[in-house]
Amino acid sequence: MTHFSIHKLKPTLLFLSINLALSSLFYFLIIYSGKLGGGSGLYAAGLMWCPGIVVLITMNFYTSYYRHGKHGLFY
Repeated sequence: MTHFSIHKLKPTLLFLSINLALSSLFYFLIIYSGKLGGGSGLYAAGLMWCPGIVVLITMNFYTSYYRHGKHGLFY
């Protein structure tokens, strides 16, 4: 049986929080425009790109802290 640790969960929580913040911007723009095709469809496209962009941000943040030995955030 694997030991559960909150430290393994922190990168996931970071991903989810950044994804919520970034996608909320596009949800707001879609709701404000009143249709899914608002902004010539760029709002929906931006919403679909959010998880991929957030993965890049999270991995960049995680690897830069890991390389510099600042384990306080994740370990």
